[in-house]
Amino acid sequence: MARKPHCASHRNRRSPQLAGRILRATGSNTRLAAPDSGCDARARHTGFLKHQFSIIRRLIYSDNNKDGVWSENNVITKQTVLVLGAGASMPFGFPSGYDLKKDICFSLLPTKRRPPRLQLIEVGFQERDIEGFRLALLKSGKQSVDAFLEHRQEFLEVGKAAIACHLLPRENEINLLGDSAPRPNWYEYFFNKLNAKFDEFDKNTVSILTFNYDRSLEFFLYTALRNSYGRSHEECINKLRSIPVIHLYGQLGGFPGLSTDALEFGAAINPDTLKKSIAGIRIIHEDTDDLSQFKKAQDLFMGAERIIFLGFGYDPINFNRLAINTALKNHRGFKTILGSAHNITDQERNRIYSMFAEFNGSMNIDNQHGESLDFLRNHTPFD
Repeated sequence: MARKPHCASHRNRRSPQLAGRILRATGSNTRLAAPDSGCDARARHTGFLKHQFSIIRRLIYSDNNKDGVWSENNVITKQTVLVLGAGASMPFGFPSGYDLKKDICFSLLPTKRRPPRLQLIEVGFQERDIEGFRLALLKSGKQSVDAFLEHRQEFLEVGKAAIACHLLPRENEINLLGDSAPRPNWYEYFFNKLNAKFDEFDKNTVSILTFNYDRSLEFFLYTALRNSYGRSHEECINKLRSIPVIHLYGQLGGFPGLSTDALEFGAAINPDTLKKSIAGIRIIHEDTDDLSQFKKAQDLFMGAERIIFLGFGYDPINFNRLAINTALKNHRGFKTILGSAHNITDQERNRIYSMFAEFNGSMNIDNQHGESLDFLRNHTPFD
């Protein structure tokens, strides 16, 4: 008796989530798609069917298909710039600008005879200076410590020290790669899009601009490189240099191997580490024309094909300092701008669109998928 043709649902019985679905090629990737009616056993070419079986096996047994896309040894070849705000670091235990302000005001109460108040005293700040800073910040009406310090330069040093005291303990490997790390998370998603052999990793054309002081992304990428490829510290640092991370407002300390003023990730707080962090943090209270970081940002915008905002609050001051409209005006090439927007109204979204006055390419500010990973998985901007 003649054998019955195998339907898609029969072929995929080893993986229920693949049942009733076929594979459809789209460019360099292969995506799962809904099947046509009936079964596809009448495909004309046996070689094509074997190719489908091979891909299905890889999808079933591979850990690289969590987002439904299989790609092998693909690098990001379109010039891409990521712009990161506080929301990009929040999944890994870092506070928003507003929450950092609240934490500092509470922890520096005179009745709190413990860190970080004691740490500020240990590094040389007087009680009256700490309390003066705390009360002024509390009553300022500003939504972040940075915005407050821009206008109260007399509190600049104690303010930067308070920021460092609250952020340094959050630079914790456990929050990034240990049991406390969110699974899945956008750092993992991003690293798996930089999908190449080690020798070709630096062919990825991605640059990162961040308004955050923490070095969590650099640490994640470095650690992932070492453990994924089993290469030396020096080799992984050289590859990490190919994906520049520019801290527009400074950082808690230089990343080891990338900076001469290095501070170990996860370093304990003491007078020496605090002094390094204070020196690394920059509070902008004047024109940015002489700041090389913002000049680098404008150059990157001019050469970019894709600009992606993640966890960014679209604060007009930060946006204007980027001078993105000037860069877009001077570069006529077609670009794509994508941006996540968390917990905003449609009216606020329209205001964000109006900020890109000189842009005439493709643009989408998404206020439905505000979380970084959710946004990336829905827009797949690296494909």
